[in-house]
Amino acid sequence: RSRTNMPPLYYTDIEPEISAITINPEITFNGTSLFINNDENVLNEQLNLSKTATRKTRTTKTRSIKASSPTKQQKKKQEAKKGNNRTRWEAHYNELKTYAEQNGNTLVPQKYKPNPKLGYWVMQQRRQYALQQEGSGQKRSSFNGPEGERRRQLLEDIGFVWRAGRR
Repeated sequence: RSRTNMPPLYYTDIEPEISAITINPEITFNGTSLFINNDENVLNEQLNLSKTATRKTRTTKTRSIKASSPTKQQKKKQEAKKGNNRTRWEAHYNELKTYAEQNGNTLVPQKYKPNPKLGYWVMQQRRQYALQQEGSGQKRSSFNGPEGERRRQLLEDIGFVWRAGRR
């Protein structure tokens, strides 16, 4: 059933009621009560941890609180992500080595039916190599840095073709 006789409900219709029952959060820090400023620019700064969040006190003095450096837990997550990327890259590399041993080359088709992810991965390696060769500072390549140099060397050791023509 549809409610055709009822008009649609918009946020602007209920906003006064919401703001009437909403309280501003109060933070107590070293015996001083702080209120979060509802200014949109301040909220955007609070969401971005790399910027300084601005908060107002009851006496309308503005205090800036610098965002802290990453916690130990955040650092562990970043390290785990790096390790995960390395493991995934090495797994695809081993699949490519197997393909090269079976077929005599590293020209994996983009839509390689037995392993579609391998074809996509090979395409991405060529794309990252092209980004690095371009050398523009704005574009980041996974082949930049010592880890990228090691990866590129591993691919060259198995005879990886960096520029594959169309068949």
